[in-house]
Amino acid sequence: MVIHCKKSLNALDLMAIVREFKPLHQAYISNVYQISDSIFQFKFGGFKCNVIFELGRRINISGFDFEKPKIPSSFCNFLRSRISRAKVLEVSQLGFDRIISFKLSNGLSLVFELMDGGNILILDSEGKIIGVYRERESGGRRLFNGEIYCPPKVRGFNPVDCVVDEAYNMLIGFEGSLVVALTRVLNLPG
Repeated sequence: MVIHCKKSLNALDLMAIVREFKPLHQAYISNVYQISDSIFQFKFGGFKCNVIFELGRRINISGFDFEKPKIPSSFCNFLRSRISRAKVLEVSQLGFDRIISFKLSNGLSLVFELMDGGNILILDSEGKIIGVYRERESGGRRLFNGEIYCPPKVRGFNPVDCVVDEAYNMLIGFEGSLVVALTRVLNLPG
C-alpha cells in the first residue's frame, strides 16, 4: 500500500485554518524570518507560536522554531519595516479561494496566496500593492508594486454559502464525472 502525502492545501483546508488563526486576533507580529527561498516564519508576541508560510504549499501555526539565517533577505527586511509591532485585527479567507489576508492595526494587509507557486503581498488601506515577493502577470492579474491588488477570478462559488437548488441547477447540465463537476462548478477539491 502506498500512502501519498498531501502536497498543498486546498480552499476547504484554508477555511479550517482561518478558524485556527482566531487566537491571533490582537496578537502583534514581533518578527519575520525568511528561512529558505520558499519558507517564511512570522513570530507573534503575546502568543507563543509562529505562523509558517511555505510558498504555494501551506500556512499553519507551529511551535517549532526554525534555525534562522544570519543575514535577512531584502524582502524579509522590507516585511519587518512594514509589519513589525502591528496587531492582527482580522484573519480572513478571500472568497472560497486559496488566499488568506491578515488585516493589521497599521492599516496594511498581509496577503498569502497559496496558488500558482504562492506569493506574499503587502497592501495599503486602499488595496494598492506596496510590496510583493514575486512580481508577475498571470491570468489578467498584475502583481506589481503600485498596482491595485486583484484576486483571481472566482471559479464556481462558495459551497458553504450556496443554496441546494442553486448548486443542483449548476450541476445538472454538466457532462462528465461528478468529481470533475464538483471541482469545476463548486470549486471543491477533487
